[in-house]
Amino acid sequence: MLTTAQLLALLADHESDAVEFTTATNNTDKFCEAICAFANDFPNRRQPGYLLVGVDDDGTTSGLAVTDQLLRRLADLRSNVNLEPLPAISVRKHTLEGGDSYESNAPVQFYWYEDRIDIQSPGGLYGMASPENFPRQTDYRNPVIAEAMATLGYVNHFGRGVLRAQEALRRNRNPEAEFTFETSHVLATIRRKP
Repeated sequence: MLTTAQLLALLADHESDAVEFTTATNNTDKFCEAICAFANDFPNRRQPGYLLVGVDDDGTTSGLAVTDQLLRRLADLRSNVNLEPLPAISVRKHTLEGGDSYESNAPVQFYWYEDRIDIQSPGGLYGMASPENFPRQTDYRNPVIAEAMATLGYVNHFGRGVLRAQEALRRNRNPEAEFTFETSHVLATIRRKP
């Protein structure tokens, strides 16, 4: 996941085989082409590629206004049947002077320590979910994937995953998972038994 400093460095370095700028918000074909190129990784960088929406060709922000609909549309590209192979996609908002920008393709990251496991999921809480009503309020960046997971049997009840995980941790005599909410990510910390 990019920090703001890393994003600014990408903007200063301009486009490359791992970075694509666009000011278009409806050009799904361009988005898909860039994401496919990043997923294929022909230069064999073994690093994520970044599609930066809201950035002019010269690396300056275009003044793009962020909407939940745009975030959803970008996240929904993962379920686009024209993308082969299916890439890992995440959508993140960065607010910079002159407008907002987005990055995609950041994976969920797992960090295993002696006393805990940290799971960092890109993207902050979404839609109606907030730190005050988490985990009882749910909202989905990609309702198509959520529905597919339910149909395939990976989800048996929407909005219960975190609560069920907390129950499992209690049964195992572990402390409950701790959550840290940032605009860029959600961090879940699972500590070992005392």
